[in-house]
Amino acid sequence: MIIFTFMLLLTVPGQELPPSVVTLVSLGVAELNAAYDQWDITRFKASQQFFEKAIAQAPNHYLPYYWKGVTHFFMTVYYRYAWSKDQDKKQARYHIEAALEVLKLAVDRRDDDVESYALLATMTGMKIDIKPLTALWSGPQVMKYKDKAQAIDRDNPRANYLLGVSYYYGPNFMGGKDKSLQHLLRAERLFEKEVSQPKPEPAIYPRWGQSTCLVFIARLYSNQGDRKQALVYYRKALAANPADLLAKKELAQMEGSNK
Repeated sequence: MIIFTFMLLLTVPGQELPPSVVTLVSLGVAELNAAYDQWDITRFKASQQFFEKAIAQAPNHYLPYYWKGVTHFFMTVYYRYAWSKDQDKKQARYHIEAALEVLKLAVDRRDDDVESYALLATMTGMKIDIKPLTALWSGPQVMKYKDKAQAIDRDNPRANYLLGVSYYYGPNFMGGKDKSLQHLLRAERLFEKEVSQPKPEPAIYPRWGQSTCLVFIARLYSNQGDRKQALVYYRKALAANPADLLAKKELAQMEGSNK
């Protein structure tokens, strides 16, 4: 599966990642891959356990905190935004708050991690979506995290994807769907560059999000009434990751609706 595999170094400057932690993070990423492909909440939770063990062994390294934040992001999507049968507002609130807590710990340990800041912006936007009254004080925080992410690296594909998701779920006065599509289309181009690069092992650093990004683009075109472009992007998502269950189900629903 394409979704999680990129590493350039086994170290962050001044911080060597112990081999046992590399193993735990690798196992957690593999489980997270499977959880996404199967859209299985039990496996999302199982992946998180590996990252929690990694945190216990390397409490000063940002990476396990980042990955734990990613699991909370996907569990928020699971309980809030995916399929109606799975929706649970209480669980979504829990995972939003848990993500914000752990991602703040990640940036405390590495202040230049663009993806943690992009995730913080996304999760704060989701908090506003689920608790609109928080917009007064959380809205400026979203923009602060977005600006920080963009200042660190404007060309990170996941950062652009996550900022697109943040605008997708955020209130219209913060940019809305037009701003979302702008970031997601940029992320699409950046993902294409990323996947053309070799995939070093072990798979502990991020290389995820391409097919999901394409699903969000498909949804935006569908919302605009552009069925043709939506179908194109659902098929692109499956070309990027044939196991993407969200893309499979949403494509089947769209194709079925025209019969």
